[in-house]
Amino acid sequence: MAPTAQLPELNIGLYALGTVAIAVTAITLSYVLPFLSDPKGVRAYPGPWLAKFSCLCLARTTYKGDAQTSVMELHQKYGLHNRPFRISPNEVSICDPEALQTIYAHSLEALQSPMYDAFAPFGTARSVFTTISREDHARKRKIMSHTPSAKSLAEFASVIYEYDRAFVQH
Repeated sequence: MAPTAQLPELNIGLYALGTVAIAVTAITLSYVLPFLSDPKGVRAYPGPWLAKFSCLCLARTTYKGDAQTSVMELHQKYGLHNRPFRISPNEVSICDPEALQTIYAHSLEALQSPMYDAFAPFGTARSVFTTISREDHARKRKIMSHTPSAKSLAEFASVIYEYDRAFVQH
């Protein structure tokens, strides 16, 4: 009778440990590689340390329901009122009045970031600010076109200031 080959005993614990090690390595690389490759050139911008590697900083504030306030507080914390700063590995936040015309130009081909989903309450209709679709945005802008433009409001600010000052003095 021919000898039979014996199969080695399977060590399930070793395989489970190997699977966990591979999963941890894959997850770690999914955060580290985008940071190292920096495809959008975002690495040069300052911001929270965690924002270099993960969206967890923004996700946490969004979950709590105060994303807008938290982003403004980060602008104040970093003293970057007129400079962009990083809010995730691939996103920056800009709070510069002079950049408004460039960012919100009608002819701009760039789409809004999915980050604007954080500003849209779940289950409600999108506003002109939170919609990402170019077609929806154009339709909503047309509806609102009768409202004063940012330029006319800025020009009118001095008149409002004068009336405000007169009101406070009396």
